[in-house]
Amino acid sequence: MKKTVVFDFDGVIHSYTSDWKGEDVIPDSPVEGIAEGINRIREAGYEVAVVSTRCASPKGMEAVNKYLADNKIV
Repeated sequence: MKKTVVFDFDGVIHSYTSDWKGEDVIPDSPVEGIAEGINRIREAGYEVAVVSTRCASPKGMEAVNKYLADNKIV
């Protein structure tokens, strides 16, 4: 069984430097180095999960998934 590392989205992956704009509005850049850090963790054999209260709705979940894909965060 693989071990899992869990990341919160806002303030950990998404820099969240702007005020709240809505569950599907994610205007800020990723935290510097987060994509590389997550890749290293995955390469070490861990599962990576991303959690966010944004994902309480389909619209928010879609926005988070799009943000991750657009920023090449696996």
